[in-house]
Amino acid sequence: MTPIYVVQQSNSMKYDEQHDSLDVRWSEFLFRSGFVPILLPNNMVIVQTILASNMAKCALFTGGSLHLQKPPDVRSQVECAVMQWSLLNDYSLIGCCRGMQAMLQYKGGKLFPCSNQIHEQQTITFRGKALEVNSYHQYVCEVPIDDFDVIGTSSEQLVKAILGKQIKWLGIMWHPERMQFFQNHDINLFKQFLSKGAL
Repeated sequence: MTPIYVVQQSNSMKYDEQHDSLDVRWSEFLFRSGFVPILLPNNMVIVQTILASNMAKCALFTGGSLHLQKPPDVRSQVECAVMQWSLLNDYSLIGCCRGMQAMLQYKGGKLFPCSNQIHEQQTITFRGKALEVNSYHQYVCEVPIDDFDVIGTSSEQLVKAILGKQIKWLGIMWHPERMQFFQNHDINLFKQFLSKGAL
């Protein structure tokens, strides 16, 4: 089993509590794909220490709401630290939904609102083939063409997947952990990209 760093959501709760959280289906999906998750807290000091330990050589950005505030929220700071770690060490990084948007923003892309992209099932074109996925996003992001190739689009030509040209980054706008049954194409995608840094 291969260790993988996983960035979690940060949620405000009652009684001034701040919780880090991760859908349990992510751990199940990653385990089925051959990975053991190392959950990163939304704490920059601890995250920097964990990244410096090199316990893992790949990482995952999970989904969640993307906050467009300035200064950035702590989760966005953690994501920036992980992206810097990935680039410095040439390690593989997958961004899912919000995670893909964060990667594109880091490289200069801008977000724009979109509609009609909440679907439990959606057919997209992925690397020239039809693929059944889901969709739970309200923003699309322009793709810096110098940094990424678009490898997945919806029928409306919205970007659904990207691949770094010179960096080991993969972004997908669907949630493999939310499928009723984990899909072999998602499991194989994670295995191949995170082990090789390429497709």
